[in-house]
Amino acid sequence: MRNIYLVRHGKIKQEAGGRRCIGQTDPPLDEKYVSSILKLGNWFAERQHHQKASVVLASGTLKRACDTAKYLKEGAGEIISGNILFDENLNEVYTGLWENREFEEIKVKDQKRFEERGKSLG
Repeated sequence: MRNIYLVRHGKIKQEAGGRRCIGQTDPPLDEKYVSSILKLGNWFAERQHHQKASVVLASGTLKRACDTAKYLKEGAGEIISGNILFDENLNEVYTGLWENREFEEIKVKDQKRFEERGKSLG
């Protein structure tokens, strides 16, 4: 049986102020949480009993995703023998007028669309 694991990028550094809608904006990972990514990589290695396996690691091309993949591979050690596959099709979506704006600002300036977000995806 094959397993597929989907992992989102690690925690990012937040600018001063409130949470932002970042989409394609590419803030760096918060270095305080790198150890968590390394531990997750080690967890994958433990699941494979630290033996090389048919493991494919794919990542988007935004820096936060690339760095997360590199730390996962480092934490996993020998079980991932190939290169990381980087594909821009795995990047987060561009959020248009909301890109890199604080959610509190969006709620005020674009209240109707903010309330409707997520109701009809697809």
